[in-house]
This record gives sequence, structure tokens and C-alpha cells, in this order.
Amino acid sequence: MRPCSAAGSGRIWDGVFLSAKLWLPGVQPRRPAPEAICGWLAAIGLSSSPADYGIGRELLHGALLKSRFSRQRYTVFSYAAELGILEQAAEKVLNTLYPV
Repeated sequence: MRPCSAAGSGRIWDGVFLSAKLWLPGVQPRRPAPEAICGWLAAIGLSSSPADYGIGRELLHGALLKSRFSRQRYTVFSYAAELGILEQAAEKVLNTLYPV
């Protein structure tokens, strides 16, 4: 199992959503710190890497692109699709989780 990388987790969301200015002022303060998420996962013996669970890059890519259809409510994935940046956001996530 790979160690949880708080720096890597933060880069995903900071790079995708903050640079794209998607976080609304009311959402940002409620976002857990990457270090907290890593701590929660480590406390229960889980990895932060999808590869550790047999989830390949292509499977995760499809899941990220289709996830906006999994709920009947509006999500950040729906918003990213409306802005036309869902594919770009998915690629940034994948490039961070599956470095070349």
C-alpha cells in the first residue's frame, strides 16, 4: 500500500478547482485539509491510491467523466461539465494519481 500523500492530494484539488476558480467562498472553508483526509485513511489502514485497489487509469477516467450522472442532484462534476473543463479536470487528477 502506498503512503498517503497530502501534498499530492492537495495538488489535485488545488490545481483543478482553485486555479479554475470553481470554489465558491462558502465551500472552500468546509473543504477538509488533505493532511486530515490522509490521517483518516491511515487511521483505518486504507490507501489514498486507486491503484492499490486495482483501479486503473482508464477505469478511473471513465468514472470521473460519468460521475455527474450518478446522482440526481447538482455536483461539482456537473458544474465542471457546464464550464467545459470536466475532461481537463479529469486529466489533471489522473496525471497526479498515475504519474508517467
